[in-house]
Amino acid sequence: MKKKIAVMIAIVLTMGMTLGITAMANTATTTELMGEAFTGVSNDIIGVILIVLPIALGILALVMAIRFGIRFFKNMTQGAG
Repeated sequence: MKKKIAVMIAIVLTMGMTLGITAMANTATTTELMGEAFTGVSNDIIGVILIVLPIALGILALVMAIRFGIRFFKNMTQGAG
């Protein structure tokens, strides 16, 4: 729960900083500023997902291989006895 709150606070702060910087640079509407902020945040999130996803899939495959291997050898030893 605390992690979710921290993530939400980080997203809101990021959007706020983006809005503030953009507002200083030009005079755009609030809708345009929010659109740019959400686009920036979504690009950051997609970037993180693209970095983490291959690692997570590798770990998941390793865990599944170990679990299926243990199950296979347990079945093999039960049939031998």
